Amino acid sequence: MTDGNQQARSGRAIKALILSPAVLLVAAACRLLLITNYDTTTATAVTVAGGFTGTLLGTLVPLLPVFLPAITIALIMGRYWQLAALSGLATAIIAPAYATFATGWNRAKFEYNDMLTRLDLEGWRALYSDSRWLLICVLGGALLVYLDPPIPLITGGWSIFVPQLAMVAIYSIVVAAICGYAFFFVRAIYQVPFDMRTVSEVVRRPWIPAEEVALKSGEVKVGYALNVSVGWYVLLDEETRTIEYLPSSEVTRRTVCKPGPPAAMQPLPLVTFEGVRRIPARLCSPPMDPTPVQTASILVP
Repeated sequence: MTDGNQQARSGRAIKALILSPAVLLVAAACRLLLITNYDTTTATAVTVAGGFTGTLLGTLVPLLPVFLPAITIALIMGRYWQLAALSGLATAIIAPAYATFATGWNRAKFEYNDMLTRLDLEGWRALYSDSRWLLICVLGGALLVYLDPPIPLITGGWSIFVPQLAMVAIYSIVVAAICGYAFFFVRAIYQVPFDMRTVSEVVRRPWIPAEEVALKSGEVKVGYALNVSVGWYVLLDEETRTIEYLPSSEVTRRTVCKPGPPAAMQPLPLVTFEGVRRIPARLCSPPMDPTPVQTASILVP
């Protein structure tokens, strides 16, 4: 078997793995464990209460607006042009945009030209320290072209191998240039979070809205209603991430709220339909402890 056939087979294996439903199942299972603080018992209870389909879709859907621009770049790196076009269209409609299309295009063009100038003057080391993610995108796209070339490299002599190798090299440069410009364009318009604090908050946030559940005892619980059956509320506590079963007769009020500190209002997507407007969500109040605090009295002689 030639090296070209091996590279073609490895490329098809990578495509099959990316498009396999098993990847979505593993990703949903991992995020479910993160939501439940790595407790497999609670994760299983959430799956049983919410249903498999609801758990899978609800786990993946909240991640799309935040990380869809990065997914588009990853599809461009892998040269899935049809999927990249669909993902780019979905990004323009769903992901919050912090600049207009014209502003992002001009800013990306300016940064792209500045990168080429700096590369000639300062070298790869300075570029790597300032734009590490850019080099990962560019070199990753070129590496994927080598792993899965547009034509299999046939070692049938220099007269055949050299033109094919030159074609693959030119194709790699084109893909790397497209990946670099896509990176600058996405960075100019969108703010994809890569810091651990923001990523942790997005990944660990359940897919159902948080609620304030007021009880007859005066206690207010903040959590996520996984299921509402006859006589019982299945609640995932926001702070402890444990399952609680509350009698429906004890619940007096339910209010949708947003946990955590107040965040800045996200802008609308790049392409906005008529009638779309954002309304800030009400912040959740801190949980109330119905047990009164006992203070000890000190007798002074």
